Amino acid sequence: MTADTQRKQQFEHQVAGHDTIQVLDSGKLCKPSTSIESAFYGAGQTTPIGPWLAKYYGTGAYTGDARFTCSIILENLVSPYTHPCIADIKIGTRLYSDDAPDAKKARMEEQARSTTSGSTGMRVCGIKVYDAEVVKTYDKAFGRSLTPDTLIDGLRVFLPPSVDLGILRAFVSELNGLRRDLARTTARVYSASVLLLYEGARCEAAEAPKVRLIDFAHSHFAGEGVDEGALFGIDNLIRLFEKLLHERM
Repeated sequence: MTADTQRKQQFEHQVAGHDTIQVLDSGKLCKPSTSIESAFYGAGQTTPIGPWLAKYYGTGAYTGDARFTCSIILENLVSPYTHPCIADIKIGTRLYSDDAPDAKKARMEEQARSTTSGSTGMRVCGIKVYDAEVVKTYDKAFGRSLTPDTLIDGLRVFLPPSVDLGILRAFVSELNGLRRDLARTTARVYSASVLLLYEGARCEAAEAPKVRLIDFAHSHFAGEGVDEGALFGIDNLIRLFEKLLHERM
């Protein structure tokens, strides 16, 4: 059965962006997309950042919103978790693609200046967390209310004091691995996000915390060099995790 003929249900764990992702009968995700994003996923699987991307299963047809030209079929990263705690952190100081119209470039540059994207290379876009079995969500307005000095508050709500220190240590290790491998590629991940996942249920055989890169509508592989803005953002995210870990030790 192809992706186009499978039944689809709304994906309930999307914490940022438009609510357009659906779950197929197979358990995979179906995301309205473009040829740019599908090409990046396809090419990226065999690069050093391949392990940090959701598994990519090709494309399907899409009819509807004119912004999208296809659907991409992706691994459902949250499926191993019972109570998935999720944070979507937009990375990079640049939020637009090379071919963006001048008006959009100006708008995105202003957005970077007026939020933490421009000064830190990272911005909280959405959080969903289980704390004592209670679900708490924080949207992009919360992220835009944060300043460079209060960004750590975003991590504090994502990782309440009840969270085991081993989860924080795992995120530091994962983020350092992502940073290392992204620096080994020419990927330009403009306006992409780091997705952070951990198990909110208190169980002994919990799925390990996970870090992945997502959202590549404006991404491509350049001829040379690295995405300094994205690396800057990941460096700052690592520093915040290390600060939070130090606070709780």
